[in-house]
Amino acid sequence: LATMSKGPVAIALTGLIILLFWASVRSMEIFKLIFWWPGPLLFGIIVIPWHVAVEHLNPGFWHFYIVVQHFERLLGNEHVKPFWFFVAILPFGMLFWSAFLFPAAASTIKAGIQFLKSGLKQSPGTMDKKRFGFSLQETGPVFFLGIWVFAVVGLFSLSECKLIPYVLPAYPAMALLVAWHLNRALYRRSTGWCLIITIVLLAGMFLAIPYAARHQDTIPYNEIAGLAHATQAIIMVAIGLAILSIFRRRFVIPVMGLILILLFPVMGLTTQVVTRHRKIGDLIKAMPLPLPAEIKIAEWQNYDRSLGFYTRRRIILIDEFDDELVYRADSRDFKHFFLKGKDSIKKLAAQGPLLVNLRPEKWEDVRQWGILFPVAANTTNLLVANKEFFRLTKLDPWPETAIKTRPVLIMPRRAETR
Repeated sequence: LATMSKGPVAIALTGLIILLFWASVRSMEIFKLIFWWPGPLLFGIIVIPWHVAVEHLNPGFWHFYIVVQHFERLLGNEHVKPFWFFVAILPFGMLFWSAFLFPAAASTIKAGIQFLKSGLKQSPGTMDKKRFGFSLQETGPVFFLGIWVFAVVGLFSLSECKLIPYVLPAYPAMALLVAWHLNRALYRRSTGWCLIITIVLLAGMFLAIPYAARHQDTIPYNEIAGLAHATQAIIMVAIGLAILSIFRRRFVIPVMGLILILLFPVMGLTTQVVTRHRKIGDLIKAMPLPLPAEIKIAEWQNYDRSLGFYTRRRIILIDEFDDELVYRADSRDFKHFFLKGKDSIKKLAAQGPLLVNLRPEKWEDVRQWGILFPVAANTTNLLVANKEFFRLTKLDPWPETAIKTRPVLIMPRRAETR
């Protein structure tokens, strides 16, 4: 399933983790322990049919998919970040567990070194836990988890192309390592310092939230003021619980988890509001769906991937088909879905009803033509259409003055609401 989702990189990561672990322990026994004969069979059943079918329908797809989108991207100059980028951002993904990651990493390194120095020479029954601080049953899995994190971060750090989601596969291992560390080091001084650091971070969040809510240009403040106050209240509770945990260490793990659980509803509501102001879904769903088949839908220098999903249409892209889309853009059979130049918009508008998605700041470029009028808009999307579109959908255009400075949100206007 990982291969179906992210391609050959799933195989590469899994293989790299296992091979690094094997190279460290130099024992074929690990392959006997992890091999499960139905696995390759299930892998083939899930993965092979789709890849064969897509290559059959789209000759050359494998080369584009595997070579261009993986190997060339690994060596290419897209999304270039410095070598240390993933190491720097990795702790932030642990959220309120971030401070605990550092002593957990130190414990992992110590256990890994001990595993390599002593664990390979002794059986579990002869390992002296009092002497070394770890048992062989601990150090083996801990060392494997450390290899897991190192392999994911190391592989993608070697690539010039770096995006934050690339290192998400490292977090399950990191979570297990933090849990293992806390289970054996809950009452150490380092845990107290981690709690103090977490409290300071929570206090910083408490102070920053109202400022961030007032000075962002995506959502009107009155729409998120209540969410901001609710978040501050939850953080105050979190600070109190974290302070209590300094003196009652057995509460550390449930308290850190509880903070996230308390924040989930607010995070969910905030996501809904942000999505309404940044994504196109709500704008399309407010239209009379399904849109008439004769309406062509295009995007100019903008690409909201959900537009095709909500309209159930193949979208015409104008001046916006780099990267993954270039494979189809170069295909002779699909040329009419990949156009160049804003004059293409005029030609489409002259052919029949047209709906176009563009960025709000591009409004001045098309307004002067006098053939396209605002349908709906939010911070990142402006939907405009010609008169034939409004005639078919029985929507009314908004006046040109409705498109103003950010934040902006205007929904499709039905004729009866004039």
